Amino acid sequence: MFLPRLLLLPLAAASLSATLTVTEVEGPPTGPNVRIQQLERDEFGPTSFRFYASRQGPPTKTDDWVYRQHEGEANGTEAHYYFRDRDLGQTFLVGDEGFALSAITVRLQPVDVKKADPTGAKVSLQLMRVTGTPRFNANGTTATLAPNGTSSYADHAADFPQFADEFTPYSNAQWSTYATDWPHDPGDENTPKRWPIMHYSDDFIEGEHYEHLALFSGGVVPADLTTNDYLRWEIAPEARPVLEPHTRYAILFLFDEPAPPGVNRNIPLSNRNVVPGGALTDPYPDGHAIRRDGASTRREDVFIRDLNDPTDVAASRDAASFPADVAARLAIPPGTLGYPDVDTYRDFYFIIEGDPLL
Repeated sequence: MFLPRLLLLPLAAASLSATLTVTEVEGPPTGPNVRIQQLERDEFGPTSFRFYASRQGPPTKTDDWVYRQHEGEANGTEAHYYFRDRDLGQTFLVGDEGFALSAITVRLQPVDVKKADPTGAKVSLQLMRVTGTPRFNANGTTATLAPNGTSSYADHAADFPQFADEFTPYSNAQWSTYATDWPHDPGDENTPKRWPIMHYSDDFIEGEHYEHLALFSGGVVPADLTTNDYLRWEIAPEARPVLEPHTRYAILFLFDEPAPPGVNRNIPLSNRNVVPGGALTDPYPDGHAIRRDGASTRREDVFIRDLNDPTDVAASRDAASFPADVAARLAIPPGTLGYPDVDTYRDFYFIIEGDPLL
């Protein structure tokens, strides 16, 4: 079998030959070709990769935390923003032996994927090399003080008086993250007392650099996907890249084209989100989930303060949307920061297979 040292495809390669096949399989792959895997998941907290038609009309999402944190609740300013395009993926570390990457299998999150119906959509898989030293950015929120220097404790002690004796001072996130509606949950094996760790939900990772290596295209989403299905993304034998030992890589799952107007196009992926401060440990410490979240994740671009300001609205719309040009899209570096979700403490359910090197 011919195993190229590394498949280096130009960023401008928008249409490639069929190097990728996507199929539904009965379960997670097993056997000697399984190289890396993470098989834990939460039964809640879905996140999906998606690509929508150009946004028309006013924004559809609101957030009352964005300006409250910095300017006080009394101003009544509510932020608005647009539903965002998103590619999703995972970083991972190759062990002592290199291999030729042959396939990656993921599992669908327990939600009704038919509401999005991605049947027949063309998809691709991006491969990147990851370098640098990751470091956590707390985004200005700490365990005891909100960004404006006042404790947020009183807000939720009043909202949930039945838990008043269990509260400790904490900070909200900078915006309404995936953890906004967390109540205390005795059934949560990681963080049954959730409010005190709310401030972690807007953390993001800095210091990592992503080098584009290859884009594998030609995949088509199969029909009739349902909750708990497994999707296997297989690279054609002649295109399988050799991954080096002790090297960190990343993959991203992409829709090639936006959905038609009025159609939702997304695929939710199973994942495990272990926020610090709880009882559980990271199920895959050698990597983490990543996302390419729209064209920009700058707060100034994402959120709209004044809906009557056309410039402000246009900036948010542009920030939410992937550029039409594939090279421009692939050049947007991924990371863990997104709106409303953040991938900093998340790992996807995934199985990586690889052919042995001859």
